[in-house]
Amino acid sequence: MTGTPSTRDHAAANAWTPPWDYDGNLDHVRVSASLLGEVGPGSCAEYLAGKAHPQVWPRRAEWVPRRQPRWESFPLGLVVAAVRSVESGGVPAAADEPWSAIADRAVAAAVAGDDVRLEVHPAMQRWAEHATETYLDLAESLAAVSAGLLPDAPRAVVWANDGDIREVTAWGLGYAAADGTVRELRLLRLRSARDVKPRPAQQIAAAAYVTAVGRRVIDGTDRGGPVRVAPAERPVQLVRLLDVGLGDGSVEVLWEGDPAEATDRYRALGLPLVPVLIAGGDTRPQRKCGTCRARPQCRAVNRDPGLLGMPDNGRRPRVLNPSRLVTYAVCPARYLLTADLKLPAERSTESAPMRRGLLAHRWLEQSHSRGTGCCAADLDPQSPAAADLLDAAGMSVPELTEVAPYLLQHMTICPFQLHDVGAVRPEADLAIDDTDAEVLVVMRPDLQLRTPTGVVWRETKTLTHLPTASDDVLLAAFPQVAIAICALADGAVGAAVTESGPAGDTGAYPVADPGAGTGPGAGASTDADAALGEGAATVELELLSPVESRLVRYDARHEATVVAARAALAQAIHAWHHDDDFATRPGPACASCEVARWCPDAFADRDSGTRQTGGTVAAPGDGSDPDTPPDVDPVTGEILESVDDPAAIGLAAAILGIPGSEDDEFPF
Repeated sequence: MTGTPSTRDHAAANAWTPPWDYDGNLDHVRVSASLLGEVGPGSCAEYLAGKAHPQVWPRRAEWVPRRQPRWESFPLGLVVAAVRSVESGGVPAAADEPWSAIADRAVAAAVAGDDVRLEVHPAMQRWAEHATETYLDLAESLAAVSAGLLPDAPRAVVWANDGDIREVTAWGLGYAAADGTVRELRLLRLRSARDVKPRPAQQIAAAAYVTAVGRRVIDGTDRGGPVRVAPAERPVQLVRLLDVGLGDGSVEVLWEGDPAEATDRYRALGLPLVPVLIAGGDTRPQRKCGTCRARPQCRAVNRDPGLLGMPDNGRRPRVLNPSRLVTYAVCPARYLLTADLKLPAERSTESAPMRRGLLAHRWLEQSHSRGTGCCAADLDPQSPAAADLLDAAGMSVPELTEVAPYLLQHMTICPFQLHDVGAVRPEADLAIDDTDAEVLVVMRPDLQLRTPTGVVWRETKTLTHLPTASDDVLLAAFPQVAIAICALADGAVGAAVTESGPAGDTGAYPVADPGAGTGPGAGASTDADAALGEGAATVELELLSPVESRLVRYDARHEATVVAARAALAQAIHAWHHDDDFATRPGPACASCEVARWCPDAFADRDSGTRQTGGTVAAPGDGSDPDTPPDVDPVTGEILESVDDPAAIGLAAAILGIPGSEDDEFPF
């Protein structure tokens, strides 16, 4: 069926009622192609619905000034502004001038422009210069398939009728033929357009639809208010969508066709998901909670004022993944560029220890999701049970062989061997809001489980050699363990493992029952006494090597243990919480840093023979002294015989690694 979808097709937008007191206009709905692409497993339905209603916000009892972040965090916006300034002649380009020089001037102009309201980090500016140069150079080669195309304004499909406003938008660099017969939209990727996860079909369909039938957006449109569009133009004959990699200049054709085909494709792939996008529903903790307008009233966010023990609310509101504190200890700038600004990694950051930990966690997650204990037979690739586990974990037999020695050491301390398990919750996202510190903690506990006496929270780490360090030293080494103790002691998360609800919401699975199904499809426990109350609260740190294992238990009801955890947590977080500069620490770690290419100070002291990691220099050790942290390579996380930097207590890096950036963050 051809024809343009009408307001009636999008009428389900009125079905959403926010589960919190709100102000604003529910009748204004904006469906961006990128937001529609987020619909699916793992997304938060309320977050998506909130983003699709740009004029709705939670009602506040009193107005509180919003503290802004210091650093601009959307590098693609800089690139688009720079490219458009060159194309429009705002940044003139001489015929014999290299693209690199033109790109540098264009990005500098974008940074100084009115559209950039926050400070641009030198590393982000350096990346934007590279990306702009790559695009400008690529544009010349695209002339063969895009001959005669001129820069085009953003487009949107808009309906307005009796107070209802419905908009479909797409973001990228648009082009059109002078006679209006051809339109092209180039979607941008931070790194490459090749050998990457494909864009969702509904995103491509919506972007093609907007390009085909959308009208030009009039300059000056308020981003939160209704989109204003120009009058309709002559019908277009050909629509083309390209995927462009700004890291390597790669290009892929995503779709090509006429407007009727674009409309039919949107009707088939995009429009059916619009009611899902805008209806709201289940909530799911995630890093995006940090920017969600509903966060103060969201039922998926646990609130724990004072969790982190900070004396004030720091320099700015922040989101913390505790595992990233290892990165901060090595180099604050590296933390900022990868965790907050998400600059693209120049090289793979998956070290052998990191790969090992990821594989072990994937296997354990699927094994525990069955609601039964792990056993040696599960490691036999010839057995049906092992084959099912491998398939569920997305692992190959060689990968299982690689981590089997570590998993074998897990068998004797598997929680199902040690506890009478009532329900398990493996690898489920968790968000805890310390409203005093203005820090949202987002983490994924390796395993939470319920027993008849209380709740157990377990963190599992794989190491080449097990340290003999004291329990308190290990507590300092792993901030996520300290957070677990404090959160359980405060009663902030005790009910999570026992609440009933969809698997995507709580992720809690019942233990196996003869004759009954187990795993994600079996549903969660429905006990009414979900709250932790006065029951036991235990945090377990499981350390696995190829030849032995160690299980350290922390009682979150024991006052001295909680005091030690709060002290370790405060020590680990205080500098990060009050840091506004995130200075570089040039040193040997620069050699393996995934964002060193963009860093202005990388390799500054590589010939000096000094090692700058920001920690207190102490005597070398191998962890044999129970009161001394084991010495660790801050890059790989491996325990070393002799190293002069134990400050980061980098046991954690063996599992955590130093992750790279996420791809393709869009401004909608």
